[in-house]
Amino acid sequence: DMLTALGQQNRGGYFEYMGRYEEALEAYRLAEERYRKLGETERVGEILDNRGAVLLFLGRGNEALAAHEAAARVFAEAGLTLPYATALCNIGEANRQLADYRSSLTAFQEAHRLYEDLDELTDKSQLALDTANVYLDLNLYPEALAAYQRSSLQLREAGMAHDCARALWGLGVTLAATSKFEEAERALAGAAELFAAAGNSSLLCGVMLDQSLVEEGRGEPEVALAHARRALELVLEKDWSVQRVYAHLRLVDLLLPDADGAEPHLIEARLLSERLALPQVRQRLNERL
Repeated sequence: DMLTALGQQNRGGYFEYMGRYEEALEAYRLAEERYRKLGETERVGEILDNRGAVLLFLGRGNEALAAHEAAARVFAEAGLTLPYATALCNIGEANRQLADYRSSLTAFQEAHRLYEDLDELTDKSQLALDTANVYLDLNLYPEALAAYQRSSLQLREAGMAHDCARALWGLGVTLAATSKFEEAERALAGAAELFAAAGNSSLLCGVMLDQSLVEEGRGEPEVALAHARRALELVLEKDWSVQRVYAHLRLVDLLLPDADGAEPHLIEARLLSERLALPQVRQRLNERL
């Protein structure tokens, strides 16, 4: 039973990195059943944390936050400092996506204090990446740039391709926001290559949408439009509401002021966003409507 549970947990992790989220959730469910049968409480905490990350990718923000908070309680009660710090990072990321930045930064600060005591370099690098995402959301570009640059180098050296890709993605978006389009293009191309190698169409779509933003900024709207359409095609047949909404909104931005061309994308985005507990998505949609 223990070996089977470990195998299912590992399968869930691989599915998550490949963007196969429903399969990841099923693998985690099977692992959790075995762990509970065995009384492996700490392992159940790991599954709760893993599940929360997948739920966040699916736009189920409140469920994700609840899962991470439950994991944090398990680790705190067991006195497991490192997993507890990791759960705090995940709580911070869930709060960021729910636009509760105060709670997000509070969780990250507490995790940073714990990591300092543990001297965990890799985890600090991931925390720097998570904190950079908050800085970017708050338009604190110098702070975001420094954090992304530091974390991308450290994660690359540690061989953590998935998180390195996330850091390069954020770096590219930050550079684009400050009109450094050539540097942004290189960073986003690096992220796209890593996500493509992992077969993660979900996150690759997001990078491609930001690549189209760079192309638009460089005065190539037709190239940007074609890139955004290819990004939508990647996720069109998948149950990935978050990615599909962002793709439709990107196309709206590129098509306006052609209201007739933009309206079908707005209607589809509105239908998809009704399933999502992500206020910043609804804000962007309403702004365009």
